[in-house]
Amino acid sequence: MSNERVAIEATVNKYINGIRDTDPDLVASAFHPQAVMTGHFGGKFVIIPNAGAFVADYMRKAPPTHETSPNFKGKIVRVDHYGTLADVAIEENGLEGNDMRTFFILHKVDGEWLIAQKGTWSPGGGS
Repeated sequence: MSNERVAIEATVNKYINGIRDTDPDLVASAFHPQAVMTGHFGGKFVIIPNAGAFVADYMRKAPPTHETSPNFKGKIVRVDHYGTLADVAIEENGLEGNDMRTFFILHKVDGEWLIAQKGTWSPGGGS
């Protein structure tokens, strides 16, 4: 595995581990400050700016993951890497009662891999 792929996966694992361990600061550290998040929430398609801060704020207000999602499992299922761009897919199973597929676009910015875009899909249509 290349050093770049290791670094890409480390960034995505900040997100996964931060969700699992209810660590909003770790989750936010995986995102570029201007990252966006997209998905269907509450039956409507939305684009959310400042995705890292948005997710971290949500986590700070919600009960801990071990209470709401004791069986949560997140795993990387695909990584495509092209120079300073990466496309990563993960599975998030058992998160607040949902099984989701999340797609990240990462860019290498000033030597650091950061999530620039997060798109989430859930079979139930909630995300």
